[in-house]
Amino acid sequence: MRAFAIAVIVVLLQTGCMYTDHGRTNPIDPGSTNYIPASHWTLMPTSPSPVHIGAGHAAVSYKNEIWVIGGSSNAANAMNEVRRSSGGPSWISGNNLPTTLWLHAAVVFRGAVWVVHGSYGSGSRTNIMLYSTGGGWGSFSPVPDNKRYGHAVVVYKNKLWMIGGDTGASPLRTNDVWATSDGTNWNLVTASASFLPRAGHRAFVWDDKIWIVGGCDSSPPYFSDIYWSTDGVNWTAAPPMPFARSYPAVVVINNRIVVIGGETNASAPVKDIWYTPDPSATGSWRQVQSPFTTNFSRQSSLMFNDKVWMIGGANGSSPYTNNNVWWSY
Repeated sequence: MRAFAIAVIVVLLQTGCMYTDHGRTNPIDPGSTNYIPASHWTLMPTSPSPVHIGAGHAAVSYKNEIWVIGGSSNAANAMNEVRRSSGGPSWISGNNLPTTLWLHAAVVFRGAVWVVHGSYGSGSRTNIMLYSTGGGWGSFSPVPDNKRYGHAVVVYKNKLWMIGGDTGASPLRTNDVWATSDGTNWNLVTASASFLPRAGHRAFVWDDKIWIVGGCDSSPPYFSDIYWSTDGVNWTAAPPMPFARSYPAVVVINNRIVVIGGETNASAPVKDIWYTPDPSATGSWRQVQSPFTTNFSRQSSLMFNDKVWMIGGANGSSPYTNNNVWWSY
């Protein structure tokens, strides 16, 4: 990820581990411990409004556009829409999925957008595997007999890695790890990693390692734990987050890990923002003042044009979802 200079003079007001950044401008080293990520947020006006963003979709940066893929507006009926934006207020639809899908994963791999597994809606699970370069969707061999949603997928060491998820089998959640270098030939790296089975966790690559954070079992508890691995087989526990969370937004910005919103139990999404410069260090998590007026979970997040973008989400109340598009630096 490209480091970029952020201009701030930071005024820190500390109460416990809450910090406020007043956002004045002054260039500082992005590696400085004074840099606070995701502390300046702008609600993006949209024209026309992407009315079907919803929740449980996936978002990627591809060919200088944000792609928002699938999702649901009511936790039952999934959508097949693909919405694209160059970062301005305008969104266009097109190149829709061949099927409805939500709680899936999407990444850019081998020069294409890949969509991995998910739900057709109403609790169903699929092992669909799609890819696109913008002119329709093709399919690759899915992981055999491993339908799931709420899993995590990352690109690491030139492979796709799929971790955990809700399989609908017994037990309901899994802690298996799969990998493929071509999208066709999948290898079961481990059937049972050292972390507990889960869905709704998030995975990312940082410090040349795969990391997973949070998630939940088929019933409480909700997890605050963090694990990392360099091979998908051996997982090392890091100090836990000071909060438990499932289905949050997680992004890496200027070498900081940022966790936004998510669920603390099945009916309680939140709107807080936390970050750490080093998830392996005890006591390193800090809370950023949140500008959001709505709680949300199952939103998508990504880095695009040197900004953090957070899109849509489930509110936990009526209406079930929102169509907000926020960006921050």
